[in-house]
Amino acid sequence: MSEISQERAKFSESAAAAELRREFLLHLEESGAARGFEEDLRVLSAHAPERIRIALSYVDAFVRSAGKGAEYRLELAARAVCEGELEFQVSSATWTWRCRICSVRIRA
Repeated sequence: MSEISQERAKFSESAAAAELRREFLLHLEESGAARGFEEDLRVLSAHAPERIRIALSYVDAFVRSAGKGAEYRLELAARAVCEGELEFQVSSATWTWRCRICSVRIRA
C-alpha cells in the first residue's frame, strides 16, 4: 500500500493543447507579462478561485490576441494554476466534454 501512495498521479493533455500552452507561455514572455502573471499567482496561492480567475484573464487576452484556442481556455488556465503541482503527459487521444451547466466545450 505504501508503494501506491508514493506514486504521483499523471494527467493527460492533447498535443494541440500542449502546443497552445507553449504559445501562451511564449506570448507572456514576449509581451513582458510573464513576471506579473507568476507574481499574481504566487500572491494568491491560498485563494484558488481568485487564482483561476486571474489565469483565465491572462488566457483570454492570449486567445483574443492569437485568434485561436478558445476551446482550450479552461485547460490552459487550470494548467497554469496547477503548474509544478501535477504531472502531465501529452496524449494522442482526442475527446470532447460539454458542461451541462454553462455549455462550455473542452476538447483534448
